[in-house]
Amino acid sequence: AVLRGCPILKAFGIRNRAPVEKEAEMMDRWLNTYGFTIDLITEACQRTVSKIGQPSFQYAGGILSKWRGMQ
Repeated sequence: AVLRGCPILKAFGIRNRAPVEKEAEMMDRWLNTYGFTIDLITEACQRTVSKIGQPSFQYAGGILSKWRGMQ
């Protein structure tokens, strides 16, 4: 399970809570199904916040899906 303080949440600027179920499922998919590293996922999260000004698991997921297609 992904717990409070995980680097993916920190990359989104989320420090005061654990992920909700849907967020945990997405992080699990990125790590275990797609096989992305934490560094790559946090880069996508940081780009998301930089681009749209807020955390969005859906937006980051879109970035990661695009990158997955490039592998």
